[in-house]
Amino acid sequence: IAINCGAVPGNLIESELFGYVKGAFSGADKTKPGLVAAADGGTLFLDEVTELSAEAQSKLLRFAQSGEFIPVGGLEAQSVDVRLLAATNRDLEAAIEAGDFRGDLYYRLNVVRLSVPPLRERREEIPLFVEHFIAKHGPELGKADFRFDSEALELMSDHDWPGNVRELENAVRSALIMAEQSPMAVRTLPHGVRNAPTAAPKPDLDVPLQDGLRQLQQDYERRSILMALDETGGNKARAAALLGISRNTLFKKLKEYKID
Repeated sequence: IAINCGAVPGNLIESELFGYVKGAFSGADKTKPGLVAAADGGTLFLDEVTELSAEAQSKLLRFAQSGEFIPVGGLEAQSVDVRLLAATNRDLEAAIEAGDFRGDLYYRLNVVRLSVPPLRERREEIPLFVEHFIAKHGPELGKADFRFDSEALELMSDHDWPGNVRELENAVRSALIMAEQSPMAVRTLPHGVRNAPTAAPKPDLDVPLQDGLRQLQQDYERRSILMALDETGGNKARAAALLGISRNTLFKKLKEYKID
């Protein structure tokens, strides 16, 4: 049983996880079991677990420690046998330090830890993902036998993919929709992939040396900020800490480089 914790409003997450009894709130005209009860004897997958509110984290901690929970509006605890599996794209240690995530819940969940590197750190796997997504989306579009040409594949392998696998999947599906024939060329890829910088440009030797150096510094600075924002899930305070600069300095740089 899976739930995306970031997709459920904070005031509904508790009833979604633990269920509710009839009359617990307006509209609760019958008792409804939650996902925890549905996962009894199996696994509950908490995707984006860092998006849980402080109150929901407290309730989840109690359940993780005891295997018991009380439905919303209920009086008696219920016991289930559930394995918890949690995932996040954020740095949990930084989230704890920032006060966004409970340390005791982290240590309760962190029994076996699997770290999946971002695509930019395993570029050799990108062609395999591309083949998989063509096989997944090609048939529904009548393009099961379509393939990318070597230039498009090379561009995708060089791209940093800040949105990781989801961004790559969307790019492949977009290309399949746009393509009229195979092999699919670079022009079928989304604008953000076609025009994203893959390396710092060489300085223009026709301009003064100090200007070329300044351009390289600015390019490196901009890429470092983008990487820090990606690493911290867009959290500007933690991105500033990661870069070793103040939040005010980061905000000035974001404005200077026109980064949303």
